Amino acid sequence: MQSRYFARIYFIILFVISMTESHIFNFMTLNLFLAYVPFELCLLLKLFKPVKAFEWPLFIVFGLIFLLLVPNTFYMITDLIHLNQFQFNFLAGLNITEWIYFTYLILGVLLAIYLTILIFLEIAHFTSYVWLNRLLIVILMFLNGLGIYIGRFLRLHTVYLLNAPLKIVKEVFLIIDVKALLFVVLMVLIQATVILFIKCLIIIQLMIGHLWHQIGWSYTKAILLMCLPLGIGLYLMQLFYYEPRYTNWEVPLKTKLNLKYMYILTLLEYILIYVCFFM
Repeated sequence: MQSRYFARIYFIILFVISMTESHIFNFMTLNLFLAYVPFELCLLLKLFKPVKAFEWPLFIVFGLIFLLLVPNTFYMITDLIHLNQFQFNFLAGLNITEWIYFTYLILGVLLAIYLTILIFLEIAHFTSYVWLNRLLIVILMFLNGLGIYIGRFLRLHTVYLLNAPLKIVKEVFLIIDVKALLFVVLMVLIQATVILFIKCLIIIQLMIGHLWHQIGWSYTKAILLMCLPLGIGLYLMQLFYYEPRYTNWEVPLKTKLNLKYMYILTLLEYILIYVCFFM
């Protein structure tokens, strides 16, 4: 539940910033808005989920609107190409303006990835059939890839879906080829990698949370520490609890073993980051 509020606050901050910046990345305001709308629509899917037969028409209309708009969310990752406006000449010294815009664009891309993950998590629990939910996620991945191709290379905007839908269908069928299909597959691969990384990270953090409780910490504290991934919670406990009290790690054997397991699991998280994003 808290994740959706974090996403909303994150979006509002970036959106407000984007409205004050209109010189270089003037596309960000529109792209942020289009990336965010599918997230809110996704949260309404369960409201429109039909129970009675007469509810199906509204659900179909709403579902089609969601499917047509959802590629706009992951589309934002391709905005990274706009970094080519800067030279990033390290030999010439630090140009802080370049790095401000770099940070700004990266934060927008991270928002898009975060919203995409939340959308997939919503779809993963949309029906009572696990196989159907997974199928829907795979379909969404391919739609995202196709939508990104249409927007980035055919330069067709979402608004064309309203005033010239046949034009989009015609141009897609005319220009689709092996390279286009490969591009769609690459986009699916990126999304699948993100999902795999998040799933593995969640599993490892659940294990770490269990180990904290095994040491003797309450469920509340164990959950709070579990919510700080990549060793952040573990390192904070090392700095402010274990090192002041146990200078030479003279902790009970059970605590020592569980701490060892947590450090190993944390190292696995960083190995996971390397495998998923840098190999």
